[in-house]
Amino acid sequence: MTALDQQRDLTEEFDAFYKDARDRLLLQAYALTGDLGAARSAVRDAFVVAWHHWRKLSRLDDPESSVRPHAWRIAQRRATTRPFHKEKNLGETERATLAALASLTVQQRRALLLTYLATASMSDMARELGLTVDAAQRELQTAASQVAMQRDIPGASIPLALAELGEVARQVTWPRVTIIRRAGAARRRMHTFVGAVGVVVVLVGSGVAVTDATGVRPTLDREPPPPSTAGAVTAGPDVTLPQSGLLPPEATDVLSGDWMMGQTHDNSAGTGLVLPCQPAGVRYADPAGEAAWVRNFRNGPPREATRRVTQLAEASRNDRRARAAYREVRDWVADCQTPGVRLEATEAARRVGDDSALLVLHAQEPTTRTYVVALARTGLYTTAVALTTDVGPGRADRTGVATLLGEAVDRLCSLPDGGTVRRRPVRPPSGAAVPRG
Repeated sequence: MTALDQQRDLTEEFDAFYKDARDRLLLQAYALTGDLGAARSAVRDAFVVAWHHWRKLSRLDDPESSVRPHAWRIAQRRATTRPFHKEKNLGETERATLAALASLTVQQRRALLLTYLATASMSDMARELGLTVDAAQRELQTAASQVAMQRDIPGASIPLALAELGEVARQVTWPRVTIIRRAGAARRRMHTFVGAVGVVVVLVGSGVAVTDATGVRPTLDREPPPPSTAGAVTAGPDVTLPQSGLLPPEATDVLSGDWMMGQTHDNSAGTGLVLPCQPAGVRYADPAGEAAWVRNFRNGPPREATRRVTQLAEASRNDRRARAAYREVRDWVADCQTPGVRLEATEAARRVGDDSALLVLHAQEPTTRTYVVALARTGLYTTAVALTTDVGPGRADRTGVATLLGEAVDRLCSLPDGGTVRRRPVRPPSGAAVPRG
């Protein structure tokens, strides 16, 4: 088969995939966010990225399972403040279904939609949520019972209620597949160009990074703007951050006691405050980032746990933004503005990632709390591991947290944009100044 024949086959496969999967993905993203405009633009951009990587995706048994997480993440980032009451042409039934979905946590909603709209198996659903199968099943059962109760329908009718939202989604006008492919091809050419420019810049030793401050977004010819662009994140390079890049449950074996993994989420719901001293209203270190995950661990049931570990990981679209994200997280902690919390010690974990630091904070009111926060940047990824404990600063397990940070950096280094060198931490001396590079 000639190269031209292969390209023709790839094009035909993608065109068929686009026409077959777009309405399903739109319904899922709409049910997840309640914002039809954000859902439409997210699915559209996810297909642009899919064409960019179609040679690889076409070899998968289920390409849709790879496009779906990307579309969901974009939709959640672009959804407006009160998405579930946004559309004006909704019937009472659709409004009731959206209200029931809005009452769920993001994790419960994802479990419900993965099961009923994406038809994921229980093990696949649990893996995508970052939970054990038992925990994922509990989330699904809670979500299903709550939706059934609010809609006053039997549980078996939930798929039908969700499918009714498809009537609203079917009113969406899609760009022609040729426009999607043209945008994806432009995206691929731009990535090649930016990579070549980067190599030239390094070779000439100018030390100047040439990049667009807002990233590169291929133009969709004759594509109307989405209905809502509030809080939109401009599409940029396809930097992936799978949950496999996060700390696994067994990583906490370096800490004393019995630990269990809690929720994994993208921090798009609630207050967004997941780290000590994180300022109110600041949800992400890189608000224009490509992806973000938060994973929680605790040493017992929620009401009995005395120690907790939180990992935040964010992906940025270029090196400049990644450096800024690292500095942002570092400054949250080093310049803590939370009343009653003071910085006790800093350490420089110099052999972890491209930039790194470890900080210890202490609070006495209303109860004694010590926070050990280790953070690092490696490539385009920024991660922070925070231990919350009820012991004093002198007894807090700094070595364990530093080891967790090393494991976190190792995992991120294995990703395509995670840097080139994996580095493990060595316990540094106390009292070093927080690196401000």
